[in-house]
Amino acid sequence: MRAWGRDVNYYSSPFVDGTMRWNIEGADQQTGQDRVIAIDAADQADAERKARARGILVSTIYPTTLKTAIERTEEEIVSPSQTAVPPAAPASTLNYRASSLPRQTVPNYRGLQIGSFVLGVFALLYYICGGIGLVFGILSVQDSSRVRFDAAQAFLWALLLAMGGGVLHAMSAACIALRDIARNSFNR
Repeated sequence: MRAWGRDVNYYSSPFVDGTMRWNIEGADQQTGQDRVIAIDAADQADAERKARARGILVSTIYPTTLKTAIERTEEEIVSPSQTAVPPAAPASTLNYRASSLPRQTVPNYRGLQIGSFVLGVFALLYYICGGIGLVFGILSVQDSSRVRFDAAQAFLWALLLAMGGGVLHAMSAACIALRDIARNSFNR
């Protein structure tokens, strides 16, 4: 068996005192519930005798195949030549995309690009008209021959046009953002 990059024997062998660990499968004499226990014994008959003494009706006995952590540590101390751990191999990336599926081409979403451009042009026109309205409002305030109502109306129109330009500008940016989100959904 290989573990940590080297060959390791995890199978049980006799202990120093001549005993061995055995797995006993059976049922509890009192409750009848299934039980699996491990017992250290010299042989299979001794393991069965110890299990019966603990109140187990024995069904199967077999040697334990895994060593305890202490046993593995003791073996590594005894044989230091096997303790050198080789360097780990570099992890390779796995391609989880099924090879039988054709690779989808990412759509261009030309309609969103055109919509964004058109909205951007209208936003620019609204900004320009709002700027012109602001200039007319300032000029009408300075001209004393006109009524003050015209100046207030010019400022109001300039403000509304600037707000409309802002909304169109936001919609233009939203079109580009939507296109980018849709295109990124193909990169998964």
